[in-house]
Amino acid sequence: MELTSPSFEPMGPIPVQYTSDGANISPPLYWRDAPAGTKSFALIVEDPDAPDPRAPERTFVHWAVYNLPPDGSSLREGAARVGLPDGAMSGLNDWKHGTYDGPAPPVGRHRYFFKLYALDTRLNVASGKQTRTKAEIDRDMRDHVLAHAELVGTYARPAQAAPRPSEKGANMFKRIVLATDFGESSRKASDLARRLVSNVDATIFLVHTYELPMGPVGDAMGVIPAPAIDLQAVWGPVEQAARENLDAEVARFGGAGHVEPILRSGAPWEEVLLVAKEKNADLIVVGSHGRSGLTRTLLGSVAEKIARTAPIPVLLVRETNE
Repeated sequence: MELTSPSFEPMGPIPVQYTSDGANISPPLYWRDAPAGTKSFALIVEDPDAPDPRAPERTFVHWAVYNLPPDGSSLREGAARVGLPDGAMSGLNDWKHGTYDGPAPPVGRHRYFFKLYALDTRLNVASGKQTRTKAEIDRDMRDHVLAHAELVGTYARPAQAAPRPSEKGANMFKRIVLATDFGESSRKASDLARRLVSNVDATIFLVHTYELPMGPVGDAMGVIPAPAIDLQAVWGPVEQAARENLDAEVARFGGAGHVEPILRSGAPWEEVLLVAKEKNADLIVVGSHGRSGLTRTLLGSVAEKIARTAPIPVLLVRETNE
């Protein structure tokens, strides 16, 4: 099976009209040689170089389409906007949009993979749910892929490209909540946030949270001695340590963007989401560390809960040993 576009060659530059710097419409696509028994097609468009191709942190999904008809062999230019073929469905991309959002790399030249899958089934749409994430599409395609084809294009933003305020591409992130702990991932997340704001007038809301784990959890982490404790004696040093770490983190940013430090006491994932809502943020960068098995489990689950529940894009930064 082969996937092509008349608008760009394999590994060639994607024209600006198909990016967030232009009209932000989906490019025309054509395919051929689908295998016998194909019941539907799925298309995924993703960027594995986000946010910086020199140090990629994640794969960012720009478009997800499924249940394309088996007798089709193309998508016209702007199909995401003017209409998909009958029966086809758009899934959610990583901006939480059920449509195509074009390339908007914050740093460097990125690769964009257009991946077409021929399936031996149609994917069911759960009752009351009209959109799927890319992960859900991947899960439901498992064991049903007859063939797949890829077309890769590249894009780097023009040096003087001026983003439009109405768009929410990665280059549009102007209000970033940075939520980190104190391990290696804190440094990585801070470095990532600095790269994202290095050439734009952005605000970083640097959030540190602290709380006292109670009961068996606190005992296991070595934070609170058992069986009885003086909460006042413990709380003061915990707050002071959190404040000192926050001050040190602010100092790391130097002159990169505007940094607003925020210290909160409470459940970390709740406080981070509250700050994002209060500050009208458009991106959350969250770090999770692994000082011990239990701590890794607790803080990893917090970071992942933020990623699952936040209504805006989340970049999750892990330690290299996680």
